[in-house]
Amino acid sequence: MSANSRTRNDSSQLSERVATIAKDVHKVGDAAKKVAIDSADAVRDTARECLDEGTSRIRDLGDNAYTQLRDQPIKAVLVAAGIGFLLGAIWTRR
Repeated sequence: MSANSRTRNDSSQLSERVATIAKDVHKVGDAAKKVAIDSADAVRDTARECLDEGTSRIRDLGDNAYTQLRDQPIKAVLVAAGIGFLLGAIWTRR
């Protein structure tokens, strides 16, 4: 075998190895992309669940406050006046 054909053979093997490595890198990139997309979907779903739960809790809190105001209006006015007095006292101290 001549040096020229051996060089061509080595070059061909090197090209095949480079092509194989490029395919492997592409597969790894695709796998990383899939993991990133799946993670983003999981985070989005979790955030949506938290938002829904928070919205539900706030709605319940509003309903409870409305019920308390309706059932005990004098107490509600006195509590609001007390809170206003405290905030006013804090505000004037600054």
